[in-house]
Amino acid sequence: MKNLICAVVAICMVVGGQAVWSDEVPGHQEGAEYILTGQVVAVWCHLREGVFGTGKRNNSKQMNCIRLGSPIAIKVGKTFYLVSCHDSHVKSKLTSWAGYQVTVRGVVTEEAGQPTIAVSHIERAKGRAELVLLAKTER
Repeated sequence: MKNLICAVVAICMVVGGQAVWSDEVPGHQEGAEYILTGQVVAVWCHLREGVFGTGKRNNSKQMNCIRLGSPIAIKVGKTFYLVSCHDSHVKSKLTSWAGYQVTVRGVVTEEAGQPTIAVSHIERAKGRAELVLLAKTER
């Protein structure tokens, strides 16, 4: 049952991500570094259980989902940027700030039509949700 739910969530994100990606990020540059400001969400909770909103009440629900293995995403508008993060310090901050607005910096790529960000820096957000291209990174 859990595998079925995971598959349905993944399909929804890929299909929804493709449609929204092309609308919200005109001229998307593969492998470019971006700054994203948006809400940290536990994908399974957000899509399956309808856990919406920001703040303290939402934080504990989102944190529990992440601890149970839910993928983490940054939600900017209607777009979910799946987080790819190997730094335990950054992942710890993402988990503790689940449900809150953050600003992250990292390289944005697209995997199977789903936007993904390799987060290199995170801080609590001071502004509204947005996506800013920094510079094309050299490969």
